[in-house]
Amino acid sequence: MKPIPEIEELRSIDINRENDDNAHKAYIDEFFNWKKYFYDKIPESPQKKKNMEIIAKILAEKRWEEKLGKRGVAFFLIAARWAEYAKTIAVDEKIDWFDIPGYSIILKAVLTEFKERKISEYPDALVDATC
Repeated sequence: MKPIPEIEELRSIDINRENDDNAHKAYIDEFFNWKKYFYDKIPESPQKKKNMEIIAKILAEKRWEEKLGKRGVAFFLIAARWAEYAKTIAVDEKIDWFDIPGYSIILKAVLTEFKERKISEYPDALVDATC
């Protein structure tokens, strides 16, 4: 996995939210519980079983981790879709982005890419992930 270096400009910003209220974190985590609110709602069928086997096989291969770890186009396409989803889950709630699982990791990766690349070399997926 491509390492995420220390970003000097962000040293004064505290993005470690592990000491926050656990009840609030649990509330936010519920919005991202795909197993409970998506997969478990799909009726049992041969197609579901086949699809779950495909997912298990893909996750076991770890090639997807290497591809996303490079922080290339695939990573930022997923980050952009993740952000779109995060914006829709709690329309009436004021939720701090730092409370959303994975946000600080994605933020650091995006900022690192902005810092390390020339503006002319930003892939569209990176730009889309920040809009």
